[in-house]
Amino acid sequence: MKNKLSISLLALKDFSKLDEFLNLIRKNDIKHIELPITKILPNYELNEKKIKTFLSKISKYKIKISSLQAIFYKKKFNVLEVKDHTKIAKHLTKIILIAKLLKTKNIIFGSPKNRVRRNISNRDAFKIFKNLLNKIQIKLIKNDIFFCIEPNSRHYGCDFILNSLDALEFIHYSKIKNLAINFDTGNAFLEKDCTKISKKNLKYFQNFQISEKNLKGLKKKDLNKHRKLLKQFNIKKEFISLETLNLNFKEIEKNIKLFKLITKLNYQI
Repeated sequence: MKNKLSISLLALKDFSKLDEFLNLIRKNDIKHIELPITKILPNYELNEKKIKTFLSKISKYKIKISSLQAIFYKKKFNVLEVKDHTKIAKHLTKIILIAKLLKTKNIIFGSPKNRVRRNISNRDAFKIFKNLLNKIQIKLIKNDIFFCIEPNSRHYGCDFILNSLDALEFIHYSKIKNLAINFDTGNAFLEKDCTKISKKNLKYFQNFQISEKNLKGLKKKDLNKHRKLLKQFNIKKEFISLETLNLNFKEIEKNIKLFKLITKLNYQI
């Protein structure tokens, strides 16, 4: 079966050491990365030269991009504020075009600080969010891009779409095409999101991340809980990514080894 393991570039604290990072992950048979978009486009500018340069660099290591993430980093938008929707739709349209240029099909929407419900009801929040995504639905379909909603925990200040059931409820409510779910094990533990997913809903889970609270490194004693959580999904073709934050290279390699111990029982590499 094709290797679809990935690692987030959030792990790399010093971006000037990108070559060393790429060499390390390729040595460990990781062939994909999740890309926080401002790592290469600090102001979200549609700079084709920078994109081509980055693709050329990672191709030397036979690395591809599994998904884009951190799509609202340093942005003060709130997807549940209608007054922001014109600007947000313009921003997301640019993100879709960047994703296409970077040859990735997944855009991950986590961004807990950009989806604050405050005092509006959950149903009203669903309606507002649906109206926003309607503005980009045609772009998603035309470019064959999936917008993957990542449930975010209250621990990160989020109060909208906290778990898998919330995400599934929204997808069924909105009926918007090219919507999917990014399932993060770290978030699932924080929200006790261990509900069994019905077979008919498995198709909505497009991307998976293995992480711990606050994106700290993995712990050997916790490997089985990640395995158990992922087992129900019967993952065969979707990406599974390791998500950690600002590690040194020794820590990155250690986490990759633990990551592969988790995935080998759920995903044949």
